[in-house]
Amino acid sequence: MKRESNTYEIQGRASIDTTLTTQQEVLADIRSIRGVTIVSFSPINEDEPATSNKNYVGILDIKVDNFPFERFDKKRDLQNIINLIRRIPAINFFRPDLINLLENETL
Repeated sequence: MKRESNTYEIQGRASIDTTLTTQQEVLADIRSIRGVTIVSFSPINEDEPATSNKNYVGILDIKVDNFPFERFDKKRDLQNIINLIRRIPAINFFRPDLINLLENETL
């Protein structure tokens, strides 16, 4: 049986408390969420220190593949991923403003 594989991008403003854990550890936590394949964080103010910063603000960009899910419901599963990110202790906030389909291919 062929399944359709789609990749979605979720992007939005986020704040990381790097006094709790490093930016790299937060990104690794996000990457460990089922379906997440790529994570990047681009600081808004490049002159601001990334370490020991209670409010390190930037743009969080996440790629999600629906392939690991048996039955992927875009609205439910993408919202679940957003909620899991928001529950990470060092995440002060995550406000996604872009969710789009990147590619559509049949396996």
